[in-house]
Amino acid sequence: MLRSGDTIVNPVTGERFVVRVTAGESGGERLEVERFLPPDHPRQPERVHPRQETAVTVLKGLAGFKLYGEVRVALPGERLLAPPGAPHQLWNAGGDTLHFRFEQRPGLESTERLLLALCALAAAGQTDAHGIPSLLQRVVMIPAYADTLRLTSPPWPVQRVLCRLLGPLARARGHRPFLENWATVTAPGDISSKSDKLAS
Repeated sequence: MLRSGDTIVNPVTGERFVVRVTAGESGGERLEVERFLPPDHPRQPERVHPRQETAVTVLKGLAGFKLYGEVRVALPGERLLAPPGAPHQLWNAGGDTLHFRFEQRPGLESTERLLLALCALAAAGQTDAHGIPSLLQRVVMIPAYADTLRLTSPPWPVQRVLCRLLGPLARARGHRPFLENWATVTAPGDISSKSDKLAS
């Protein structure tokens, strides 16, 4: 799994992550990661973290932030907070790279696995131009990471039905939510060379 100091890059979106504290290193207390979003980074869908509080501190650039439908722009030094279960969305609202630190409490290893899975899929050419995996790939990932992240659209009950209906087909075609040998993925800088191990 990840270690503090590891750097991960999504080659499709251009997003970069630098791990500061992992869930394991903090004993499950928190996960802390610095993120860099290029100015042309696609806006991520609105989401909720069912069990985790998310704190974002803007370090450089301008951050657009929506919480419970209210939109604001945050400047460097400002801290944004999304309680567990709060629908929120964050994006680069400026013309330069947005650099911010996000911290989630409690820290969940499933968050780290999701991050690695999305970057590995992108490196393997298995996402669209916005870094989104295919529908069949998503239906095996949604249940696996439901404790750490849920998109708000379509509604969660609809997502669960789709997963039940399409999950058997997706698994029959070889789709899996994560690498079978996560323990060996300790150098995210090499993730692109290991992406062929990810189930298609």
